[in-house]
Amino acid sequence: YIPLQIAILIANQGMVDLLIESGANTNTIDRQWLILQLHKSISNFYCSAKQVQMLLKIDSSIIEEKEEYGNTPLTHAAFQG
Repeated sequence: YIPLQIAILIANQGMVDLLIESGANTNTIDRQWLILQLHKSISNFYCSAKQVQMLLKIDSSIIEEKEEYGNTPLTHAAFQG
């Protein structure tokens, strides 16, 4: 893991912002890792809105990515209510 990934995993918005503002290269994070983390965050009933915001800040296009069963993160969010 790189520092930016760790900051996302622990949902530390301030650290994510600081790292990005300080020039952290968001392209070093594997896109598949971002997609997986977004799906895991949203499908978890106790998901962290902060974590979802951080993932989308790095790559907002992942909101359209489907997981293995064809569901998007928005589908998971709708099931959570």
